[in-house]
Amino acid sequence: MVFVHAGATPDQVQWVSNAIDDVAAVQSADYLDPPATLAEVQRVLADDPAALAALTIDNIGSMFKVTAPSLSAVEQQNLADALKAMPNVTDVRTAADPVVVPSPEPPGPSGSQTTLASLPLVTHAAVCAELRDLGLDGLTTSGRLPNLEVRLQALLASEALTPEQRTGVQTLLDLAQIPTGEYIDPDVANDATFGFIDMVNSTC
Repeated sequence: MVFVHAGATPDQVQWVSNAIDDVAAVQSADYLDPPATLAEVQRVLADDPAALAALTIDNIGSMFKVTAPSLSAVEQQNLADALKAMPNVTDVRTAADPVVVPSPEPPGPSGSQTTLASLPLVTHAAVCAELRDLGLDGLTTSGRLPNLEVRLQALLASEALTPEQRTGVQTLLDLAQIPTGEYIDPDVANDATFGFIDMVNSTC
């Protein structure tokens, strides 16, 4: 269950929905609006009226009922942790978690919210955010980005990477791993760099 803050706008709810849908292992993600969310929580916690007393349609927000049966318990928890870090998500509960009353409190200040670019690379949206960041940061051979190789290797480890993206990232990584001071054909460097940018534009 992915609980969304009551103050989230329709666009923000859609953003969460898109991020969930981008996870290849997710089999279904059913959206429940605030009345349906309240009814579901009341059903699950029917034996605990005191816990439900503070909840209303106005403060409960909405939720997504997500199923990903192919994931192990550890993988489900990793996905839950990634989703919980997203803006406007107040809580995430897996099947192994105790069901508690969702907090009506809003998420932290926008300045402290995690963006897709800093989430684990488990979704297409997170991968594209990181690819775009690399492109915007500049991909020159001289004056390489800090941790460029680490970032590229993290992308290659992501199952959300498409074949075209994987080829572009691997080509750039091969170039980045050439020892400093060793001659690099400028045409090869330009092809790898601009090919990477074209790949990002066409796949994201």
